[in-house]
This record gives sequence, C-alpha cells and structure tokens, in this order.
Amino acid sequence: MATKIALISEDKDFFNFIKEKLLFRKADELFSFSFDDVPERVHMLSSAVLFINGENMYDKTLDLLDIIKGIPAVVFTYNEDTSFKEKCYEKGVLDCLTILISTKELRSRLIPILNTSSLLQKNIQYREILVSNKLLSQNNEVFLLLHHIQEFLEPLLNILTFQLQHKKSGCQNLQQVSLDF
Repeated sequence: MATKIALISEDKDFFNFIKEKLLFRKADELFSFSFDDVPERVHMLSSAVLFINGENMYDKTLDLLDIIKGIPAVVFTYNEDTSFKEKCYEKGVLDCLTILISTKELRSRLIPILNTSSLLQKNIQYREILVSNKLLSQNNEVFLLLHHIQEFLEPLLNILTFQLQHKKSGCQNLQQVSLDF
C-alpha cells in the first residue's frame, strides 16, 4: 500500500531533495505544502506522514506540531539544535533528522516510520469499512449481530441439548466433550 507523504516547507528544493532520497519507494504519494497551507488542509493530512522542513522556521514548526497532534511527523533541519529537537520530541514528533546525514542512514530511519504509517492507514480504512457497515460505531462500540451470536453459540447449544437428553434417559457413559474456541 502506498504511503501518503506530505512535505511541508517554504523551500522548494526540499521537495526535490526528499523525492530523490525516496526514489526506492515509487508507490508512495508525495504532496507539498507551505506552512501557511496546512491549517486549511489538515483534513488531507490525517492519513499521511509529514516531513517538515524546520530549518529557519522553528516557531512555525512548533506551532504546526500543535495543530497536527496525532499525525506522524518527522522534522528535518540543517544543524543540530538540541533545544529545538527536544521541543519537537515533546510535541510528539517521531524523529528529528539533519538533512546532512547520508542517504543510507536517512532511509534506514525513515523506512520503519513509513511502514508503520502504512499499517495505520490500513487500520483507518478498515475501521471506516466497519463503521460504514454498521459493525462499529464512531465511538468504537462493537455491534453484535444476533445471527453471528447464534452461529457462534449453536454448536455449544447442540452439545448441551444432547447431554441433557442423554442424562434424562439415564445414559451413564457420556464421554466428556471438549470445546475449542
């Protein structure tokens, strides 16, 4: 399954840089936004991984991380500003990377994030199917359908009925029946 990757940057070269580094993941969908575009398009980002170019945009990056809580995000910078990285981690960012790292290290750190995001996207889609089929509510309440319960309980009821009938008829040599659920 393709992973949606939203690149957020004021630097147009950032898009080309990341696209070049992720050439091995041809199925992924890449989108590009500026920081000012995000608040009105945050609904589009809920099923994406965000790659945020935080260089020279520290305040905007931290504000953005407040807006996108719960959406997987990776912040890129050119230098190792420890204080900024700590603030990003406190706001829930998955990783902070310097753009100056090798392509091999960049890929090895991003692949697990992208794979996890892909699983989360599948779970979101599966949940939407369950909600649309009225098997799950918006509040995650599971609806038990009577015919599913009957299908599950029918073999058990048959065994119990059989045992009762034989017990009433005086049969003493009933074998113990094990039930595997």
